[in-house]
Amino acid sequence: MEDFFDEQNNQGFFESFSDVALCTLTVTLVLLSLLATSVRQSLNVTLNENQFNQDALPNRTYLTYSISLNGAEKLIHFLDADRIDDIRTVGQEKATGRRINLDEARSLSDNHFSLVAPALVPGFNVNGEPTILQLPTTWEPNVEVEGRMHQLDYKASKAVLNKCSLREPFDGRARRTRVYVESMRGENDALFAVIGHAVYELPQSLVDGSLDWLKSFMSGTIDLIYLGDISNKSNDNIRLQFMEDNGFYECAADYLHFLSNKKNGEVKNLVPFSEYGNAWRAYVDWRVGLDEDPPSWFFTEFLVKLGFDRMVMDAPAGEL
Repeated sequence: MEDFFDEQNNQGFFESFSDVALCTLTVTLVLLSLLATSVRQSLNVTLNENQFNQDALPNRTYLTYSISLNGAEKLIHFLDADRIDDIRTVGQEKATGRRINLDEARSLSDNHFSLVAPALVPGFNVNGEPTILQLPTTWEPNVEVEGRMHQLDYKASKAVLNKCSLREPFDGRARRTRVYVESMRGENDALFAVIGHAVYELPQSLVDGSLDWLKSFMSGTIDLIYLGDISNKSNDNIRLQFMEDNGFYECAADYLHFLSNKKNGEVKNLVPFSEYGNAWRAYVDWRVGLDEDPPSWFFTEFLVKLGFDRMVMDAPAGEL
């Protein structure tokens, strides 16, 4: 080593080191550039500021309808499809008549479901299967709901599923089921979340269990889409005004009838927006186009408490 230094007049080592360092720096910069490009490509997504979920992959949910043996109780249930499919893999002779316990927290009365159905939009999983679908009719288990015996009604199941009138074409990408939600501030600064026709006062609806169905049902299957605030700022109903201004007169008339009956405490046998898919779709598209930011309380009193405080990252078309 000393001879080497002497021959190079103590310059060769440093020149060689400089060459190596320069080469190393060049290679490092090239690699960092490639890595940055890769990162930019992998993060080439759009952050949707009005769309929220629990950061889970889209799965399938069975929707089914059950009636108590005395006919007094009618419920719509949301069932984890993977779990149910595992049960159904048992031989048909063993599966038939098998008892399943359904969680009342993941169930809605038929009237309650009719109110929220217009805000539900079935999506598709990575296999192109709907994220909400009817329970297969080849299976007839005994049903128990919190100790109360029920029986499944497949015909009614299909009917209530059809109340989810907003059908969007499958574009080849996985997409969760969507729930459209609006905010509303009432008298004395009362806070409300509005899903379809159902109005939930906060935080009472989180405490009394009125929103338990949403919290359970949305685990890995649904995105919340914020449409905007519909607080009555000028004594005008925003929805009713939109229907009248855009020529949806029949829908406006029925909706006015609905509001009148609901005010009087009569909420059964009313025509929801699911009967007027075009009108409701036009309203939703209009509200989405406004791109209104949610108020701060909507995050703290609704999204965070439900666990849906993550904004959705939408990948570009064709990448999923």
